[in-house]
Amino acid sequence: MNYGNCIAIHAEENLLINARREDLEGGTVYITRAPCYRCLPRLKAAGVWRVVWRTETDYEAEVLSWGMKP
Repeated sequence: MNYGNCIAIHAEENLLINARREDLEGGTVYITRAPCYRCLPRLKAAGVWRVVWRTETDYEAEVLSWGMKP
């Protein structure tokens, strides 16, 4: 999916706007699709440890970690 011209606020951005940083640090975010190139570094900067999303098969989850434990 191409997010290059997307003008919407993504769910991840909405989370970062409304959540307290101390609630995000070391946490896991579950989303329905892989994060876009804008959201991924923002989640990392907020201290989120893992981002989990569903694959196309709906039976597996992809986990992205930053190489550190909370």
